[in-house]
Amino acid sequence: MNKSIVTFSVILVVFLVGVIIYFQSNENQISSEQERDFAIEDVNLIDKIFLASKDGVTITLTKTEDHWLVNNQFIARQERIETLLKTAKGVQTKNRVSKKKVESIIKNLSATHIKAEFYIQGELHKSYFVGGETQSGDGTYMLLIDPETQENASQPFVTSIRGFQGYLTPRYDPLIDNWRDLKIFHFPKNRIKSVEMQYPDTPEKSFKIEIEDKQYVVKQNGKNIGAKSENIKLYLLNFKTIAAERLVPQVGLGKDIMTRLKASSPYFKLTVTDLSGKANTVIGYRRSAEIGETNAMGIPIKYDPDRFYGMCFGGEELTILQYYVFDPLLKTVKDF
Repeated sequence: MNKSIVTFSVILVVFLVGVIIYFQSNENQISSEQERDFAIEDVNLIDKIFLASKDGVTITLTKTEDHWLVNNQFIARQERIETLLKTAKGVQTKNRVSKKKVESIIKNLSATHIKAEFYIQGELHKSYFVGGETQSGDGTYMLLIDPETQENASQPFVTSIRGFQGYLTPRYDPLIDNWRDLKIFHFPKNRIKSVEMQYPDTPEKSFKIEIEDKQYVVKQNGKNIGAKSENIKLYLLNFKTIAAERLVPQVGLGKDIMTRLKASSPYFKLTVTDLSGKANTVIGYRRSAEIGETNAMGIPIKYDPDRFYGMCFGGEELTILQYYVFDPLLKTVKDF
């Protein structure tokens, strides 16, 4: 009987030791709960996100009452914010990096990475390094950082999101132009105080809409032209959401274009003032057509029929604007 007990005990000890060795040596086994805990359960509590690339490009996203801000200066694109928050919530470890690759992966993370920090009520809640994609292209290397000590975890992991095929690095890109909302005018609830449209080369087409005796009127040279209130109302509805197609970098050719435009006469100057008194101005400039470009009749054209340049966002940034978007705003006094 005693011999049976001893034999059973030996077998049990051997089994337990084997299990321990297996889990310690298995390359796909998660080594530590803390080192693989990338996901944030309630992303609705996040009120600030900081992203920084190894080469010094940084961006801070801050949550306000009804939108997010980029560097406390520009409104952020809502779809980008939602994608990042879904990523922060859904990111999970696919497998840990094998022992023979740990050193090289950490070296790569040190050389090229994006640092992501998520804050809740001003306190750092989660922090980690985002690296490149795996060779298969369906995983992303990540390494956790202790939010309290700022010490890096010793074990990097391959991460992914369930149901998504691809890597996650682009979602953390800190380049500001990828995060800025390019809305120029946004009046979902008509909070417009005045609209002034000026055509420098044809001033007889210019007009101004403003509030007088609690109703909108159209004026030219300070005189009320007696426009129909329905026409004014329909015109103002066009300012609900107006956005630029893209920004033009202010370097190289973009800088040369801006210098040339500022020395020329603009196509129009549109200023919209909200009820709080904040004015927003767009200065439009015609864009030259491509050499040899013609219209549908085969006749050479001078200007691009689809797009034009616009100085927006405080008059300091050059953008590409579409006539398709702006035509409803480019009215003349006779349209009222």
